[in-house]
Amino acid sequence: MLKSISYLLLIFFSWSISAQDIPMGSWRNHADYSTAEITAVFDGKVFCATSNGLFYFDTEDGSLNTLSTTDGLSSVNISMLKVTNDLLLIGYEDGLMDVMDEDLSITTFREIYESDLRGDKMINGAVLVSDIIYLATDFGVVLYNSKENELINAFLDLAVNGETIKINDISTHDEKLYLSTAQGLLTGDLSGNINLKDFQNWNRDSIDNEGTSLLKTVFYEGNLYGWAENDSVYQIQNDNWESIYGTDASIQQLKVVNNELYLSLTNQIFQLKESKFEFAFTVTETNQIHDFNFFGGQFFLAEETSGLIRYQDGATETLTPQGTKGKTQSLHQLEQFTFHLAESTGGFSYFENGKWAYTGKDTEGKDLPLFRDVALDLISGNGIFLSEAEGLFSWDTENISSLNLGDSIITEWVSLAESPQASYWALVKTENNLYALFNPDTGDVLEMNLPAKNRINDYLIVPNGDHYLATNSGIFVFNPESGEERRLNTVLGNGNLPNNQIKDLAMGLSGQLWIATESGVAFFNRFQGVLQDENVDASQPIFEGFFLFDGIPVNHITIDGGNRKWMSTRDGLWLFDEDTERNILHLRRSNSPIVNNDIQQMVVNPLNGELFISSSSQFLSYRTDATRAGAFHTDVEVFPNPVRLSADNTVTIRGLAYNNEVMITDIAGNLIHKGKANGGTFSWDLGNYSGFRAKSGVYLVFSINPDGTETYQTKFALLP
Repeated sequence: MLKSISYLLLIFFSWSISAQDIPMGSWRNHADYSTAEITAVFDGKVFCATSNGLFYFDTEDGSLNTLSTTDGLSSVNISMLKVTNDLLLIGYEDGLMDVMDEDLSITTFREIYESDLRGDKMINGAVLVSDIIYLATDFGVVLYNSKENELINAFLDLAVNGETIKINDISTHDEKLYLSTAQGLLTGDLSGNINLKDFQNWNRDSIDNEGTSLLKTVFYEGNLYGWAENDSVYQIQNDNWESIYGTDASIQQLKVVNNELYLSLTNQIFQLKESKFEFAFTVTETNQIHDFNFFGGQFFLAEETSGLIRYQDGATETLTPQGTKGKTQSLHQLEQFTFHLAESTGGFSYFENGKWAYTGKDTEGKDLPLFRDVALDLISGNGIFLSEAEGLFSWDTENISSLNLGDSIITEWVSLAESPQASYWALVKTENNLYALFNPDTGDVLEMNLPAKNRINDYLIVPNGDHYLATNSGIFVFNPESGEERRLNTVLGNGNLPNNQIKDLAMGLSGQLWIATESGVAFFNRFQGVLQDENVDASQPIFEGFFLFDGIPVNHITIDGGNRKWMSTRDGLWLFDEDTERNILHLRRSNSPIVNNDIQQMVVNPLNGELFISSSSQFLSYRTDATRAGAFHTDVEVFPNPVRLSADNTVTIRGLAYNNEVMITDIAGNLIHKGKANGGTFSWDLGNYSGFRAKSGVYLVFSINPDGTETYQTKFALLP
């Protein structure tokens, strides 16, 4: 994985302060809105849930609007969108449910999520009967009172022998509940005093003699239709299930819209006419229509690669917010560009000036392969992308093309690292089943005594030119000029690492190499003696009297512009000061929009301090108060200016010299606040030393380095 070397301070792509920056201390969500799965029409808005996001198209003003945990949603991985009267129910795989009214206000129902029930708690469907909402879940049926936001009752263990059974979906008709399950249809009578908590009081109808699972039931014109897992649609006729439609393709949805019964499969929609499903229309250049709805004389289709599509009389329009493409494989930062590489989507997404863009084809119009890494070639100024099978590609911010390196002993391209000599190296595997280093300047392939079966978790070149490889059996160090190598491990004098499973490497601004392991963190202060057989021992930072994260897996380390250490664990995101003596922040599900505390990756934009983090289910960014800085003040900016006490909570000064002392005084010279910049940025919460909020007026800012040789003065206004 790429690591930007901290002493490379030149900006090779033009960049300016953007109005798209979010405020300090705030969050931004980054979702893939192209993988549409579920739709619902609510209050003139077409809602669309994707693999990790939610957005809606407002049919009145034509706007696209995104919603996430940064806006008040309680979770990610939406499993259900259901409209009941004047409410939109948003169910999640973890059992949470958000209840949204027409003002878009959200109330969260937590009782399923917080219950002691073992196993999956996913919410799959919902129906409204006499002011009670019946929820189909992976463990049974939950009765929910939306007015009081409380659980009323639950029907559990409804399988034929009283075991737990997943309720795939739920429908209702004539005071009866119809449950779709792996054991077929379960029917419960709501008209009398029947105890539906007793599994024996449910009527059971199998689809066939083969135990076919029933996925969904729909009532249409007085008839009950069922969609089964064998990609067939059945109808109840003479109290028996009769197949009326079957296909070799995969049925994605069966539902009534615009008073007609439709089904979707691949990129086609079929309509029920005279007891037969007939072809209605095809949406060309699409793969799979997962769901559909109808509003205002138009179809709205949830498609797996294009997002939300509006269809009318053969004409289509894509209605999808900008975002990433594909499930996150890795994150990378090159100057102002944040790159998102996907697990199974070729090409790359990149974030600049508050917007995502996607590049999926090369200069010849061919589909790009899956990329696994990207680095900056400071000599050409281009971004270099690595594909495991197809090698290296060069991108000049507009066009991308293969470097066409020709045949060699290379069998797989693994990773990239930037070198102190302003170029880059590639880590590869060879036909001899060894790892090797590829030098793009000479085309040489230097094999190392490291078998290709080893797992490489990170790859970094330190300032003296040695190459460090993080493996599951320690750190492998190699110098391509001398050919010297060494394996550092937990042995005293030969690394003294907390654990041999190395998960991440990061260079601090003061020249320390930080190491994340399966059992804590450590750092090296020097590199010169590592390949000279000298005793080399890592140091473990001490925090509150103990080794920091002793015995705890640390997934990732990122260094911000103030040389502060951001560390991720299975318990969220941690920020420590430059010397790891003070824990500044601990962000996790309980105090932030983070849903999955197991943060796997982080990168930080050095120019505006936006920290991007990803887990297996979420991709967020957080605006930190640290930016990269040099020895001198550069384009100093105070924002906002003026500051309005009625609306703003902080004022930020950016463009300061590195870690300068900053003093804020009133116009009379009275000291109001003093502190240290984080890299090139200083933030003030508008409070004075007495703990009170500052008053309106003009304030002066003084910035000075330790020896007094670099100073700067500016001012700003505080308004009511």
